[in-house]
Amino acid sequence: MNEKIKKEDIIPTPGELKKSEPKTTISESLVKELIKKLDEQGKQINMLEAIADRKALAAYNARHKKVIELTVSIRAMDIFDEKLKETKQKVILAWRNVKNEVYQDPTTQRWREDQQIEVFFEDGTKKTMPLLSFYRNYKVISCKKVGQIEDKGQISLKLVRSDTGKELIIGSVFVN
Repeated sequence: MNEKIKKEDIIPTPGELKKSEPKTTISESLVKELIKKLDEQGKQINMLEAIADRKALAAYNARHKKVIELTVSIRAMDIFDEKLKETKQKVILAWRNVKNEVYQDPTTQRWREDQQIEVFFEDGTKKTMPLLSFYRNYKVISCKKVGQIEDKGQISLKLVRSDTGKELIIGSVFVN
């Protein structure tokens, strides 16, 4: 017992006086069991939120003043740029019908449909394409809703792209 006792071991520092929390020792197996239960509960909560009726969930959150982050989906399409000679992904802001004809093919006697739409992109360009090719080729991009703009009865959403963080304003009709 020839150990020297240091002054730091006897006199507490001011920080130690403030941290006079009681310390408890628990076994490692109990900690692992608690972590496992928390993980299971987290998975169950995520599952319940995923299968929940959105309208009922919104009503519950409104009653309990829980603010949830709204996520919406927008569309993008890979378009070949003639000037740059490369394919570029462009976000679709809107589209409209240009042509919608239904006719009976005289040779096969089958009914045919010719639907053309005009697609407007975020860079100000537009392209006319068949409706079927539009539905086959667009990709979905997830965005966070950060605001809402109402103008003359039209509702537009202010969104932030999840992948790039770029802010967009898109009509509510053209999301999800």
